[in-house]
Amino acid sequence: MFPILLAAQTPQGINYQAVAYDVSGFETANQEISIRLGILLETADTESSYTETHQVSTNDFGLFSLVISEGNSTDDFSTLNWGNGAFLKIEMDANLDGNYTLMGINSFSSVPYSIHSLHSLHSNFAENIPTYYSEEIEGLVSEIGGLNNEIDSLKNIVEMVSQYFGCKDHDACNYNTTATISDNSCTYAITGYTCDGECIDTDTDGVCDLDEVEGCTDTTACNYIVGATDGANSCIYQETYHTCQGNCENDDDGDGICDELEQGCADSTADNYNPQALSNSSACIYSGCMDNTSGNYNPQANQDDGSCIPAEACPYPEYLEYDSTAASFNANLCNTIAVYGCMDFLALNYNPAANVNEGCEHIYGCINGMADNYSSDITSDDGTCIISGCMDESSGNYDSFANTDDGNCLIGGCVNVTAENYNPEAGINDGSCIIYGCILANYPNYNYYATIDDNSCDLNSLELYGCTDSLAYNFDSLALINNGICILYQIGELVEGGIVFYIDETGEHGLVAALEDITEGSNMGAYGIPEGFEWGCYGTYVSGADGQDIGTGTQNTLDIVAQNCQTKNGGITAAQATLNYSVEGYTDWYLPSKGELQEMYSTIGNGGSQGNIGGFETNDYPYYWSSSEYNSNYAWYVYFSSGDTNSGIENQSLRVRCIRAF
Repeated sequence: MFPILLAAQTPQGINYQAVAYDVSGFETANQEISIRLGILLETADTESSYTETHQVSTNDFGLFSLVISEGNSTDDFSTLNWGNGAFLKIEMDANLDGNYTLMGINSFSSVPYSIHSLHSLHSNFAENIPTYYSEEIEGLVSEIGGLNNEIDSLKNIVEMVSQYFGCKDHDACNYNTTATISDNSCTYAITGYTCDGECIDTDTDGVCDLDEVEGCTDTTACNYIVGATDGANSCIYQETYHTCQGNCENDDDGDGICDELEQGCADSTADNYNPQALSNSSACIYSGCMDNTSGNYNPQANQDDGSCIPAEACPYPEYLEYDSTAASFNANLCNTIAVYGCMDFLALNYNPAANVNEGCEHIYGCINGMADNYSSDITSDDGTCIISGCMDESSGNYDSFANTDDGNCLIGGCVNVTAENYNPEAGINDGSCIIYGCILANYPNYNYYATIDDNSCDLNSLELYGCTDSLAYNFDSLALINNGICILYQIGELVEGGIVFYIDETGEHGLVAALEDITEGSNMGAYGIPEGFEWGCYGTYVSGADGQDIGTGTQNTLDIVAQNCQTKNGGITAAQATLNYSVEGYTDWYLPSKGELQEMYSTIGNGGSQGNIGGFETNDYPYYWSSSEYNSNYAWYVYFSSGDTNSGIENQSLRVRCIRAF
C-alpha cells in the first residue's frame, strides 16, 4: 500500500489517500475493501491509542481516499495528545472477511498541529506545537520578535517557516542536510538504479544487476545455461572419459569401466587375460602344478589347479605306490601291496588289514551313550538321538544336554522345612537354604545343617547334637538333637552294587567302585593291554572334561560322550564303557575323576589301611584311566601299584574301573 498523507486538513480530521496492492504486487482496482487505521502516539511500537475502520472502493488504479477521524470507532479522536509525535498504522481487509493484513506503520508527515492550536495560537504557541517542531518554530518566532501581533493566521506561520522544510531521509536522493521539518518530498532511485539513473552493477561485469541471469556461463560445462551472466562457480563438468550422465564415452566390453581406464591382465597366456586392459597388473592368474617335486611342475603357475602328477611311481597297480599319471615309472618304488576293504572301525565290515578304504557297511542310529535310544549295535550316527530332560533354563534341574523335554522340570529353591527361606513350591534343592545355628563341629550343640552361625556355640550347652540313629556306626546314645552326620556306611562295605571307598560328611552318601575292571567292548590301542580302552578324542580338546576333584567324574564322563569322542584303533572309549556298564540293576556308572581315582587307591587299594580290598591290578600293567583330561592329546591316569599319577596319550589302552554315587 502506497500512502499519501495530505497536508490539507479538515477540522478535527486528516485527508488520507493510498493505492491498495494485492500480495502479488498488482493494484487492487475497482474493489470494495476495508481499511483499519490506528494512531500510535510517541513511538511506532506502542499500542494504538485510536483505531477506526473505513469501507472504501478503489478506482481503476487501486486509489482510494478517506478522512482520518471519520471512520467507525469507539475511541475519541479529539482527545489524542499529539505533543510527542505520532505514527499511523495501516491494515487492509481485501476480502471483507474480518482478517486484516498489516500494510505498514508510517510517521505522520503533515503535522496535525492545527487540530491542537487553532484556539490558542497567540496565547500559548510553544505549548501546543509538537515538541519535535517547537524548538525550530519558537526560534523563528524569536527572530522576528515582536511580530506576533502581525501574524494573524496559521498560513502566515507556515509561509515563514517553509524554508526549514525538506527531505530528512538519508536514503533519499534529495536528502536535505539543513531540513529540520520533513515535508514528504523525499524521492528515491528506481530499484536497481542509482539516483543519477545509472544501473547498479555489483560484480562490475558490465551487466546491470537487474539484468543478471543466474547459471553456469561456461559452454563446456554439463549445466551450461544459455543467456546466463552470473554463476561461473556453479558450473559442473563431466569426469574424464565420461559423459555428463556419468556413463563411459567408450566402453567396448560394457563392463562399466571406460576403455581408457581399463586395467587387468594384458598377458594373453594367462587364465584371466583381458583384451581391453591397457596396462598389465599383478592380477594375472596362471593355473598349474605348483609342487616343484612333481612331474608336471609349472614354475609360472601362481594358482595350483590340483593337476600335479608324481615325477615317478611304481608301475604295478597291485601296489599302493602305483600311479598311472606319473611322468615316469620305477619298480624300486613298489613297497606295499594294496589291501582293499573297509577302514572304518565302527563299520560292520571293518577290515583292520585294509589300507585302501572301500565298501563300508553301517547300522545307522544313535551312538550317544547319554541318549534314551542309544544302542551299542549302532555303527554310524544318523542324528536321531533323543536325550530327555528338563529344557527350561530357569528350572532347578535344567539339563543342558537334553533335546527333548520330559515335562519334569522342577522349581529350584530351599526344600528344608526348618530353613528361614523354605520354599514349599521348590522341587529340588538349589543350595540356598538359610539355617541359623552353631556351625563349629567342636561344640556339643554343633548343627550340621546350619548355614549361618548365630553365635550360639556353647561348650556347656545341654542341646547335645549327635547321631541319634541307632543303626548308624556312630550312634550317640547321649545325643538329644540329631546333627545329621550319622554314618550309615563304612569304607570297604559292599553296598549299592559295589564297594564303598568314599563317604561324605553326612555319613549317608558317598561313592562305590565296581568290584571288577570293565573288559566288555575293550580294544587294543597304540599300546597298552587288549582288555583296556582308549580314552578317545586324541588330538581334540574336550570342553568341560577337566574336573579333577571328588564329585567331578560324572560331568567329565558326560562331556566326553557328548563330544562324540572316537578312538584311533577301534572300539568304544573308556567313558562310553562306563556308561554301558550295568550290575545288580545299577546303570548310573561313570569314569572316576583323577581325585576320585586317587581316593580309591588310598582307601580300597594298596594305599588303604585294609590293603587292596578293591581287587585292583597291581602288577600286570596296573594303569587306570581317569575322566580328567590333561590336554588335547593326554589324560590323567593312576598307577595302582604305588598310587602315582601321570598323563598318558589318549590313544593307548588302559584299564577302566567305574564308580557310582549313592
